[in-house]
Amino acid sequence: MNGTLQLADKYHAAFSGNWLENSILGDKAIIVSAATYKDAMERKASDQEDFDWWFKVKEVN
Repeated sequence: MNGTLQLADKYHAAFSGNWLENSILGDKAIIVSAATYKDAMERKASDQEDFDWWFKVKEVN
């Protein structure tokens, strides 16, 4: 748990409750929500893996 909190802080991301054992996300982190409309539109246009423009994930090491 403590390691996951440190990763969340380091990568500015969120993690599922069963992170690393999640059958959908695997070991990917959830990118936190966009704070502005501009950020949301940039995120929508990005090439990050996603399930929709508002739900994007990224690899963490």
